[in-house]
Amino acid sequence: MTRTIDKSLDSVALGEQKLSEMDDPTEKLDATEEEIKNYEVMKDKLEQARDEKKLLFQVIFQRFSMVLNEYLQTNAGKDDNWYKMTLGHLKLIGRRYYKHIRENLSTLELLFTNVDPQIADVFQQIKLMVINY
Repeated sequence: MTRTIDKSLDSVALGEQKLSEMDDPTEKLDATEEEIKNYEVMKDKLEQARDEKKLLFQVIFQRFSMVLNEYLQTNAGKDDNWYKMTLGHLKLIGRRYYKHIRENLSTLELLFTNVDPQIADVFQQIKLMVINY
């Protein structure tokens, strides 16, 4: 999972780098149609990469929320190793990528409204990290 997230983040970073290296043709009087087209294509690719990153975080947190909450409804134990490890993995993702979660915080918050208090508490910890750092 972290490899997928890292690939998405790399794609955004690469797009940002390429776009920053290009001169904005709209600021040049002698810009050619091809320069303008290439610049617009790069902007579109960057926007697409950012949208994919946003969607990826939404899907990951949605799945964690659903799986953990469903598990607690069907199995009684919060002391179960699987539950603890999965909750720990959610914490790991939140701590590792908190800077990138900031953009989606309000959307992600909606995913954790009707969940077990222990799961909601983990998200609140992630949220505090995002807000404070």
